[in-house]
Parts: sequence; structure tokens; C-alpha cells
Amino acid sequence: MLEPQERDDLTPGSRPGAVLEAVQVEAWEDPDEALVLVAHEPLLGRLLGLLIAGVEPFSVPLSPGMLAGVELAEPRTMTGRLAFCMAAEDAAQLTGS
Repeated sequence: MLEPQERDDLTPGSRPGAVLEAVQVEAWEDPDEALVLVAHEPLLGRLLGLLIAGVEPFSVPLSPGMLAGVELAEPRTMTGRLAFCMAAEDAAQLTGS
């Protein structure tokens, strides 16, 4: 199980490709383990676009509090399919808040 980490490269102005390169190491170490990124727009929308489209500058607009999940084809490519996208209200019901 991966331990939570604070990363300086998860800022709204970060370049999505650089972030994926940094987290790819963790994804490659245990491809069966889930990897969760928590950040803000516009970075998260650009990361999501890069993960599902495989190219920059494709972006998926996200509202505050939304959750999105991507199932990677394989960690080496860091591309995959959108598994789910959930509005903040629905995400809050998962935790009972």
C-alpha cells in the first residue's frame, strides 16, 4: 500500500506531462494498486484529459469536489479509459458527509 505524500508538483500551474512522469514510478511499482491524486483545476482537468486522450492540451472540465477514475491500460503508457466521473454531491454520499 502506498503512503500519502504531499507533492510540490501538484499545483494548478503544473504541466500534466511532468506530473504523470513523476507518478508513473509509483504506478509501475505496483500496477494493481490504486493511485489517487488530489489537486485543483486546471491541473486535474488537464491530467484527466492526458490520461484518457493521451495528448496535451486536451482538458476535461471538472467542478469542485468531483471525483473521476481512470483505469490504466498499463502503467507504462499512462493512458486508459474513464471508469467513472461523479458530481460532488454524489461523491459526498460515499463518505456520508
